[in-house]
Amino acid sequence: ALMRLLHAAGIPSIATAHSMTQLDRVLPKFVTQIKSSTAALASNAAGLDLWGYAGVPSEKTLNLAKTELKRNVFGGAKAYKKRRFGGAIDQLENALRLMSYLKTYKYQDGALNFLAKAYTLNKDYRRALPRMAELIAIRRKAVHRSANKKTQNLKAQGKLVAALQSMAWLRYRKRDYTAALKANAEALEVYKAVKRPLAARVAYAQRSLIAEADGQKEEALRYAKLNLKTALASLKKKDLAKQKTTVSKAAMRLARLLRKRFSFFVQAKAA
Repeated sequence: ALMRLLHAAGIPSIATAHSMTQLDRVLPKFVTQIKSSTAALASNAAGLDLWGYAGVPSEKTLNLAKTELKRNVFGGAKAYKKRRFGGAIDQLENALRLMSYLKTYKYQDGALNFLAKAYTLNKDYRRALPRMAELIAIRRKAVHRSANKKTQNLKAQGKLVAALQSMAWLRYRKRDYTAALKANAEALEVYKAVKRPLAARVAYAQRSLIAEADGQKEEALRYAKLNLKTALASLKKKDLAKQKTTVSKAAMRLARLLRKRFSFFVQAKAA
């Protein structure tokens, strides 16, 4: 309704959209101007630069939008890190709209990453899923674009696998275990493609947990064993204490499965 009102007042398009709090501050001024003169509003007499570009040079509008884009991207990331997920979502969604308006996508990967995670931690899985799917899609494209550049491609593959594992956790939280296992399997394929079997340990642990929730006992046990085997193979002198903790957790996970799901008490004690 507000968009139609703006258009009727002579403002042909919207450069950006603010949060509801900001709208509450601007709207009374907007309504007053509507009452006094719609023609004056169309010439931007109310000073609503950020709301439309009627009477505002296009260059100024673009500069305002660029400023708003950075403010929303970095503000949204900061809000996410401070666990203010509602504020993060508002700013990052606005940042994505501004990217479409400006046709610049420099910050798209980071914005989608923080946004999908913010929705997930806010337990708004319905909105988290399409944003995570978008992130995976652009990371797949990045892998394809960097195919002939080894270092860049390896980095792109790492970012893709992180997004796939995040999608698996998101599906797991929704109790969509079939889709969760599919996303995890895609992550494992990436690890296999880049020949990083030791790095795949976290994906093995993830698959074991999801498979157990899905009632796939044998699959859960298989990947719990792989998790422990990989953790042991990763032991090095550097960060040894931390790695021993990882091994201990993997062993406890395997022991719990053997005891609880299979009643293999002797094997559980050995693990």
